[in-house]
Order: sequence, then C-alpha cells, then structure tokens
Amino acid sequence: MTSSLPLYVDIEGRNDASVMPPGVFCGTSSWTFAVCADRDKLQALAQRLISDPTGGEWQVCVPAGLVLMIFFNEDSLNSPAQPIGWTPNQEFVCSIPVLLQSKSDPLKVHIGLLPPWVYIDNARGMVTGRESWGYFKNLGTISAPKEWSSDFCCSLDTLTFTPVAPSTEGEVTRLVTVEPIYEVTDPPTHIPGLPPAQHATIVELLRRHVEEDALELFEKAVMALEPFAITVFNLKQFRDVTDPTRACFQAITTSPLQVTKIESMHLLPQGLGVTIEACGSEQMAQLLGICDCPAKVLFGIGAELEYSAISGATLWQARTGC
Repeated sequence: MTSSLPLYVDIEGRNDASVMPPGVFCGTSSWTFAVCADRDKLQALAQRLISDPTGGEWQVCVPAGLVLMIFFNEDSLNSPAQPIGWTPNQEFVCSIPVLLQSKSDPLKVHIGLLPPWVYIDNARGMVTGRESWGYFKNLGTISAPKEWSSDFCCSLDTLTFTPVAPSTEGEVTRLVTVEPIYEVTDPPTHIPGLPPAQHATIVELLRRHVEEDALELFEKAVMALEPFAITVFNLKQFRDVTDPTRACFQAITTSPLQVTKIESMHLLPQGLGVTIEACGSEQMAQLLGICDCPAKVLFGIGAELEYSAISGATLWQARTGC
C-alpha cells in the first residue's frame, strides 16, 4: 500500500534533478513512424524485460512485427505538483506494442507500449523518468520539426562507443534518422477529429498501408484510447550498492500517458525511411530485427497535442532479502 511507504525526502530550496510527477507536456508536435521488425526478436526482447524478471508471473506477447519510432518536440515540460518552472523538451522513443497477461489471473490483460529505448535532451526529464516510472532513458540531441516541410527530417544524436573496449573514447553519433528515401510529393492527409466515435476514421485511413496483423493490433490500441490514455510498461530497477550485478529494487510498472488535448492529426505521405546506425555499444537495429536500412515506414502520423505523464501502478515487484 502506498500509505505504508516512507515519505520521500525533499530539501526545499534545492534544485533536485528528480521532480515530483505528473509531467505536463504543452505545445507538443509528435511524429510516429511504424516500421516492420522481426517478430521473434521483438518477442525475445520483451520476454527479457517483462516475463523473465517476474519468473513468468506476467506473460508478454508481441502480437505483430511492428516497432513505433516516436519523436517529440515540446514547447514546455513542467510539474504542477512541484511548480518551480518549465523547460522545453525533446524526446525520442522506440516502442514495441505488447500485450501483458497475468499467470495467476488470465483475465488480467493489459495492452500498451514497451519502450526499450528512450532518449531525452535534458537531465531533469531523464532522472525523473528513470526514478519515477522506470523508463530506460538516456541523454541525446533530438531534432524534430514543429510542422511538415519539403525537407522533413527527424534525427537522434547520442554518445556511442565503437568498438566496445576500455580504450575506446566515446563519440557523438547520428543514431537514428527518419527522412524521405525517395521523392515525396503528396502532402500529409488531415485526420478529421478524434472523438471516440470517430476512431474508425484513423483505421480506415491506415487500412491500405498496414499489414493485417499490425492493423488488428492498431485497432485494439485505438479502442484502448477511449479515455485518451496510453499505457506504457517499464522494468523499473536500480543496481545494488554492494553487488552491482544485482538489483536492489526491481518492478514492472505502468506509466499512463493521459492525452488532454488534440489540436490536429495527419497521416504522413508514403516514401519515408528509418536509418539506424550500427554501433558497438548500441545494437538497436539488431535487437529489433530491422535488417534493411533505411527501413520503409509503413505509416507515419503527425500530431499536435498536449498530454500528461501521470501516476501509474506496480504490476509486480521483486522480493528482496532483509
């Protein structure tokens, strides 16, 4: 029970890197790109992050060979629970759509996103995301436009090491790029309105672009958007101070993203591709099973919205000895 937990120790007047949730994101331009990936490799990665730590107590299923690459360009990020100010915010998220099912209660099924990679451009967002919700966050420089243009490009630069060796000095690498792989002449298609009753409009627009199994998953995800909330799953963990090969805390958490306003949504034109650089310390393409680079974007969605990262729940927590 939350009420039995000790109080978090805050020091007033100290600019702490870990800020009290919720996180409120305003003036957001988001760009979501769906890419084909190896379903077996996605399942193996999800298994390692969810099922294995819980000893099978929670089973994870990857229903489609689909990965979502999401870029965010946000005017402001702040916490109304700790209102000391705001910062602009840019993030890159690589997510796998998954289904979670409880072994002890098979009727407990959750649908959402599992993000093995999250990059952000500020330390406060990185520390808070890791400590509060358990996101696998790292620092990076994210470039994402506020609107579509003829020279559209989204990119992620971050610190990498190639080869992986004690003598290797880290260097900043362009890890992910999304841009046209051939001439794009069509403009984005406006998606008219997003009341729950009109969700079918999005599905119909995507039907001609998406594989059948991916479309089925998308339809389920759209239905889960009835309250305009998206569930994100994380393996929240901290290394032990005595034995760093062990976790002194480990849990599977949910991290709801509550959409509060949608200004507009657009289906992006065909012709975009995702390039992932192969680096010694960052095996994103290999772990996801994305063989061809640039990989064709199945469909892309641009949106202008506002949302909040709100309090979640603990689905499972490891027992630690005294």
